[in-house]
Amino acid sequence: MTGHALPGEEATKNDEIAKGFTEASPARGRDLLLPFGDAVGVVLKAYLDDSGSDADLRGVVIAGFVASATDWKRLEERWVRLEDKRQIGHFHASKMRRRGGPCDGWPYPRWHQLLSDCTNAVTYPGIIHVGGCMLSETWARYGAEVNEAMRPRQGPNPKPMTADVFCLNHALQQIASVTKRYFPGEHTGIFIERPATGKQASMKETLKAYTTSPPWSKYLTSTGIGDRDTRPGLRVADFAANATFRHLRDFIETPKEPPPMRDPFSLAITQGKIESAAKYYSDEGMEEALRMIKEGVFASEEVV
Repeated sequence: MTGHALPGEEATKNDEIAKGFTEASPARGRDLLLPFGDAVGVVLKAYLDDSGSDADLRGVVIAGFVASATDWKRLEERWVRLEDKRQIGHFHASKMRRRGGPCDGWPYPRWHQLLSDCTNAVTYPGIIHVGGCMLSETWARYGAEVNEAMRPRQGPNPKPMTADVFCLNHALQQIASVTKRYFPGEHTGIFIERPATGKQASMKETLKAYTTSPPWSKYLTSTGIGDRDTRPGLRVADFAANATFRHLRDFIETPKEPPPMRDPFSLAITQGKIESAAKYYSDEGMEEALRMIKEGVFASEEVV
């Protein structure tokens, strides 16, 4: 995996993760496999979402979670119960506190409690946070150089890589790494929120490449694109995308003086309660990515 580690990444709990995955291990039998999409049964599922157009983020995020199909079933059930209990409808981070939104007018402590509840819902062994993210200004400095370095390895008439696609590449590589490590010989089904019109073609092409071309097709399969209103897993991923950037904000904008009321998701990662493989591409991380692109290993199995 590439990039610059998020703070707290070193606080892993590999034994707990392995224990959490045991339920869906192939050694325990195929009866635990659940259908994914319309075509394939998989041991693992990954739900991803992007940061959308939320002006408050000022960055690019592709994030979500990867877990066994069994754990996803339980997580989605927990999420729906949480939405019902808090009477917020379907969770959509960028709309929650807007005028007319379900949390419009909430005092901050009440909003903070909802974020705590959401964080608790995803804090279980075997549920791994994945993603790639960067500040928009970082891509503005490095995007052209990244595309220039990629050009010799692309076919004729290459399409410029966007920050979203760059981060999606990293998230998919992380998911492949989790699959290879815990479920050798198995595949992870990928499910994403339907991209905005301007992003659809590039996002779909990237997903198709990773699920149909070696070496990634050994680990990833069955891309599904859907609507968060019908897939609770996508609402969980929406929370992950928004929370991932909040985690970065804690350490980028106030690295020495964290906010008095620390973001619950950020706190859970730094305390090692959530296993996170997400990467923040700082200038240092982009320099590393450029080196790997030039050496031809950025999108090779060497990063898994």
